[in-house]
Amino acid sequence: MTTSMLVTSPVFAWFGGAPGFWEIMLILALMLLLFGKRLPEVGRSLGRGLVEFKKGIKGIEDEVNAVDVEVVRDKNQKSGEQQQQQENRSLPQSGEQPTTPTSAGAAQPEKQQEEVSKSA
Repeated sequence: MTTSMLVTSPVFAWFGGAPGFWEIMLILALMLLLFGKRLPEVGRSLGRGLVEFKKGIKGIEDEVNAVDVEVVRDKNQKSGEQQQQQENRSLPQSGEQPTTPTSAGAAQPEKQQEEVSKSA
């Protein structure tokens, strides 16, 4: 919407464009005359409504944060379980001898000694 369309739109035709400062003051003065005695009640009810709205928003934020914490906790727990499974896979099963470089290296000199004694 361009500015020229806004100025000539029927909504603002009575004001001759967007309402200015004095037009807004005139509307507020008329509201004060019409709702004078009830204005404090209206203000209180608006304030209470705003407080209830903020409480509702805070409740929703708390729920969202609780869900986020649960998701992160579940994600961390799953990654921890995966790490344990990987560690368990790398460990030898019961009854199996672990192959270590020292035990494999110790077997080679014995074979070399046997070969040397056979050739001699």
